[in-house]
Amino acid sequence: MRVVVWNAHWNTLGGGEVYAGYLAGYLAHLGNDVELVGLGENPMNGLQKRLGLNLQSIRYIKIPSENYLLALLKHDDLFINGSFGSTFVSPVRKSIYICHFPLKSIKRKLLSKIIRDNKNLVVSSEHSILHPVDNRVLLVGEGLAYFKANRRMSVDVEFGRIAVYKDFELMANLESNEQYIFGSKGYYSIKSLSKVVPVTTVSGASSLAWVRKFFVRRLTHQENFANSYSQIWANSSFTSGYISKYWKKTSKLVFPPHSERSIHSIQPNPYQILSIGRFMNPQNGHCKNQLDLVEAFEKLCSTSPLPWKLHLAGGVDPSGDSYFMKVKKQVESKGLQIYLHPNCTQSELDNLLQNSQYYWHATGMGVAKRNPEDMEHFGIAVVEALNAKLIPLVYDIAGPAEILKDFPQLRFSSISNLAQKTISLAQSDRSNLEVALKEESQKYSNLVFRNSVDEALLDLDLATEAK
Repeated sequence: MRVVVWNAHWNTLGGGEVYAGYLAGYLAHLGNDVELVGLGENPMNGLQKRLGLNLQSIRYIKIPSENYLLALLKHDDLFINGSFGSTFVSPVRKSIYICHFPLKSIKRKLLSKIIRDNKNLVVSSEHSILHPVDNRVLLVGEGLAYFKANRRMSVDVEFGRIAVYKDFELMANLESNEQYIFGSKGYYSIKSLSKVVPVTTVSGASSLAWVRKFFVRRLTHQENFANSYSQIWANSSFTSGYISKYWKKTSKLVFPPHSERSIHSIQPNPYQILSIGRFMNPQNGHCKNQLDLVEAFEKLCSTSPLPWKLHLAGGVDPSGDSYFMKVKKQVESKGLQIYLHPNCTQSELDNLLQNSQYYWHATGMGVAKRNPEDMEHFGIAVVEALNAKLIPLVYDIAGPAEILKDFPQLRFSSISNLAQKTISLAQSDRSNLEVALKEESQKYSNLVFRNSVDEALLDLDLATEAK
């Protein structure tokens, strides 16, 4: 079977990319013809190092935009969408959406802005999706357009074949890369003429106008997009709950896998703490809160005379550079044993995991409950710390709190609480805790992941046969 795995962010090598990459490797191991599709340069070398897997049998295809998937996919393919935030409508009967967290209102915000600024109206049918972009609207499927004024408006076919009707009269049959200019005001309907789901753009001097509120709510609700997938996989119970709440859909719980590399050490530094996470500006959401960890470490050192060390490792890109510089300045002002590892190599990260005793994870601190999208939805780094036999302490919310739900002594509620719990652990007999954490880590093993995938694929075959 041909399997197409889509992700727009392969080269970031974040948790979502690790999930999709490991899944691709396992499906290739089962004998499938697997292709990765993305927007950037070939990520295979980075993925292989990150996952510790041989992915030589997998081909990478670079496309200019997500919409080109429609030209790439064939009817009998298994399509897997592992791209965070994607609202791509699956055109094939076997499809899986890996949901890292369901975004509720992104299209509503985009659409409402354009509605305020423009004077024409585009409405899609019940099973279509609107994607407003600049002065045009991308229409996936079939739809209806109404123009209140005589303006130079056009419909461009990007993929597939369509027919354009006005007042039930056929105006044009169009194929890919062909354009039709609307000649007068009124209603125009766009119908599909091909098996491939058509993608068209309606554009002009101004694109959208006033839309009654009930239309906006109905057409931008993401359950329309979610209904196009045979299965939705959730990376945690936390995420699964919001899929049900936002999309009104059930999902399969398939915990992300972690690296198969053996990286634990027999004798780590008993006073070394590690935190892993990209240095991200809080304004961009999903901040790892390294500034707060620096403050927590200062409290720890002021309370405990032990020779503590803190290592902060993570990627830095242009969007996070200003936040990283703030962390660096704060670290330099403290004069404590805090070490920064921006964009460190995998071998450097493995060395830090081998030599650390504790793992700190503060994602979610300061995030309002009304903004669950900015919390940690699973916490793959927490699981990798467990696998390396570190003792994790996590902020008591969302995915990391779910992973450690049976360990209240490892969930903290504030900076001071984090310092206090770390000291308590250092002063206690941890032998029973370490045994319990080893058992807990097995819930997220690669064997469990593969078994979950096998069950989901079996259900997928049954579901598609039923269709």
